[in-house]
Amino acid sequence: MDPIELPYFGHFTGDDIRKQDVLVGGNNIGMDLNLNQQGLTERGASYLNIFLKNLEEHAVKNRQFIDEYYDEADEENALKFYLDFHKEEALEEMQDALNVDPTADDLNLQLIAKLKLARVGLYPNNANFFAIFDYTFGKDFTNYVLVLITDAAGNIQEITVES
Repeated sequence: MDPIELPYFGHFTGDDIRKQDVLVGGNNIGMDLNLNQQGLTERGASYLNIFLKNLEEHAVKNRQFIDEYYDEADEENALKFYLDFHKEEALEEMQDALNVDPTADDLNLQLIAKLKLARVGLYPNNANFFAIFDYTFGKDFTNYVLVLITDAAGNIQEITVES
């Protein structure tokens, strides 16, 4: 494959792994491009180029999804699990830094608003997913991330919690 120019990554030969710190939605995040042994195919490069050109839109759409996804009654809800875990394990140390009121009725909404995009992992050759968006309260408070997994069009396929 001939070298190409990719948004955020610049000149790319298609066979190396790249990690960048980039500005998305006003936040500095880590972004990594992960390829298998075949390198970046022309098809993968095309999808990747389109995806990266729309990265800000994907981040906004994901944020809207997170804001609407929380369901107190759904025990299988990954966002509810993420919030409940942090309220039990780290709320005392997080409350001042995040400026949340632990006694407020809207504590969950306060916490959701404090989730920040920390990383985007790109997997253009993966058959099951294309990108992973990691959201967190911050490395100072947790090793766990809320993960949104998307396809090449930015459609959310799954939401989960990982460490």
